[in-house]
Amino acid sequence: MACPGVKLPFEKEVIERAIRDHKGRLAPAARSLGIWRNTLRNFVSKHIDLIILVDNLRTDWVETTLDKVEDTINDAMDNRALDMTNGLKAAFFFANNQGSERGYKPPQVNQQGDIKITPAQLLQVKEMISKDAQA
Repeated sequence: MACPGVKLPFEKEVIERAIRDHKGRLAPAARSLGIWRNTLRNFVSKHIDLIILVDNLRTDWVETTLDKVEDTINDAMDNRALDMTNGLKAAFFFANNQGSERGYKPPQVNQQGDIKITPAQLLQVKEMISKDAQA
């Protein structure tokens, strides 16, 4: 790996391609280039076009994943799957942590630390998804 602070041995276009290939995730992009993550992060921070690229790629990834999450929740509701399988739990986790702009809020935790999601809450999520799809 290249040492931090050393001039990078390749062109900016090569770095941009690595960032695109890894959907804006700098650690795997740096690994593919054989440099340290912080070296890549410092290089990106000096180029506004790369900053914008990373931000756009990450935003696209979050939006695409939220669409998949909503599909998972909707499929579970259509199938009356109220048993909260691992996939559905993961979908709720992602929606609650990354979907605040779409109106998702983390569920309340009871005194024992258990998260309780009721069938009524599942129906509310389905209604929110339906409203978003109609808009």
